[in-house]
Amino acid sequence: TKLVIHRNQSFDVPPTLFAAAVSESGQKKSPILWNIIRHPLNELRQEKIDAYNAAMEDYKAEMEAWEQSENKGQKPVPPKDPTLYYFTNATGEAIPIQASKAPEKALLALIDELSGLFNSANSYRGGRGSDKQDTLSYFDGSGQTVLRAGGVKVDVRNIYLSIFGTIQPEVLKNHIADCSDPDGQWARFLFVNQPLVAATLSDDDGQFVQIRDRITGFYRQIDRLPEMEYRLSRPAFYRYQRIYDQLEKLRVTHPRAGMRAV
Repeated sequence: TKLVIHRNQSFDVPPTLFAAAVSESGQKKSPILWNIIRHPLNELRQEKIDAYNAAMEDYKAEMEAWEQSENKGQKPVPPKDPTLYYFTNATGEAIPIQASKAPEKALLALIDELSGLFNSANSYRGGRGSDKQDTLSYFDGSGQTVLRAGGVKVDVRNIYLSIFGTIQPEVLKNHIADCSDPDGQWARFLFVNQPLVAATLSDDDGQFVQIRDRITGFYRQIDRLPEMEYRLSRPAFYRYQRIYDQLEKLRVTHPRAGMRAV
């Protein structure tokens, strides 16, 4: 699925997001992660696994009948692997391989501590890989053709990757360093600064509406949508056009390199 911004310039964007909740330890970042993403997607994942197991039983029965049949027709096809809705850890080489298995699906890296993701780039390749650059290209939906001595290992036209995780303010400062952002890594992220506020414990009377159940229903409906190409209406385009022009002027005049990337 993509949003076409400007057809004449072949300007379209995929529905990818890099986002991070930024707050000190103890500010309930993990429950947010669990309720709005992890639990709903776990529910959808389990539904797909159950359907896969049922389809596999049917496939085994069909294969047994096919093998015993004298007049063999078309060989039964095994069911596809259940949908992978998110992953919490992956090597740089594993992402394009997974994308090639299900090229119609976007990927979501759900990282509880984002610092680990930033520190682990190329850790499985002795520091000689391009994990960081690859990750930045997946934000734009760029694909990969991986050639090895044995031939083409991966050939996938588009890889769509979103990232969501949590990080502490001081840890983030250490990663961003002088904020120059030469490769635009930090400009891609939407940082949500969670204020330091004391939590309150509500009464556990069983009447609370579980937002995660409502969100699960929304995700289930979205998951059923077909691949689409969306376009801006004319009024929406004119509104976007004005903002785009304003941001371009800021990009070439702002004194700080990091803000120019933003």
